[in-house]
Amino acid sequence: FSVDYLRPTGPLTTRARAEIFKLGRRIANVRVVAWQDDRSRPVVAGNGKFLLS
Repeated sequence: FSVDYLRPTGPLTTRARAEIFKLGRRIANVRVVAWQDDRSRPVVAGNGKFLLS
């Protein structure tokens, strides 16, 4: 899993959205974005690969 910290955060509520952007027979590739006040200004972005069983 890789994480990119895009901007500093403050003491606010943090929300996140995850989506599967590629689903294979054995591996799922997932994207995650987190934001605070404005969804169009993400504070963190991440990508991960998960082995399906």
